[in-house]
Formats: sequence, C-alpha cells, structure tokens
Amino acid sequence: MIDAQGNEYEATWPKRAKGLVKNGRARFVNETTICLACPPENTEVDFMNMENTFNQTSQPDAEPAAVHNTIFSPTAAEPDMSYIIRKIDQIMADSQYIRDALAQLEHAEGAAAMAIGNIVENRENTNQRMIELLQKLLDNLKPQQLDTDVAKLDRIQQILAAVDMDEDYKFDILNQVIQRLF
Repeated sequence: MIDAQGNEYEATWPKRAKGLVKNGRARFVNETTICLACPPENTEVDFMNMENTFNQTSQPDAEPAAVHNTIFSPTAAEPDMSYIIRKIDQIMADSQYIRDALAQLEHAEGAAAMAIGNIVENRENTNQRMIELLQKLLDNLKPQQLDTDVAKLDRIQQILAAVDMDEDYKFDILNQVIQRLF
C-alpha cells in the first residue's frame, strides 16, 4: 500500500484492498499495489508502540479494582449534556477535511477526483449520523431531568398542602419554585 505522497505502508489482505477500492478509499496502482486516498493517522507500528508504552507505565503492583476505577470510570460510559453538546459543536466546527479535499481536487483528475468527492460525501454522512446519535442521547437525558424536576415540584406541593399557611403565600412559594426549576 502507498499513499498519494508515495509513502509506503504495510501490506494488507487482498479482500480488504478490494473493499478499500470499492468504497472509494483507495485505487489500484498495479496488480499488487493500492494507493490510499487518505493515509492512515496511526499505523500498526504506532499502535504497538502506544500499547508497549502503556504496558511499561502501568503499575504491576496496583490492585485490579484501583486500575479499573481509574481507567474505566462509570461517567465515561454515561455522557452528560455538556459532553454531548461539546461533541456536536466539535463535529460542526471540523471542516478542515473539506478544505484539504478541495486542495487535492485542484491536482486530481478523473477517478481520483471522484474518489476525493466520495470521501467527503461519506465523511459528511458519518458526521450527520454522529450528530443524530448524539441528539438521541441528548433527548434521552432531557426527559430524565424534566421528570426529576416534576417530582421535586410534586413533593413541594405535598409539603405545602400539609402546612397550615395562607393560600396566597403558598402560591407565591410555588411560583418561585417553578421559576427556579423551569
């Protein structure tokens, strides 16, 4: 495998190479070589180096529970609203790949230009699906917050109903609570 700049990468399986070409991510240069439309960010060697670095820096005497709590915290699996909104903003702000593709289109012809167009189109589809997924996660978080606020309001109403106070004073308290909750 090579990229558009001529950098060589490790070999891949023929079936994977055909799949990369079929999806517009590469093109055949000759019978045994493909040219990647976009070079990989991390090669297998880089990945192995990162894994070795992690293994060397991990503490062999650490208790499994302590390692589990530091690496796999439960909050990482349960994103909150601010995390989801940051990710949506991040996706929307990332347009560098479009500028890069336009710069490459100036020098590309025929199949290469089509491949670049397909890459941009697929990336946009992926971004749209990611935003849809994040929106669903956000929507799932909103009703829980609303249900919690409604439960708080119900509890305050029960407390006010049990207390012997002037009805106008109870109404004022309830209005203040509603304004703060909603």
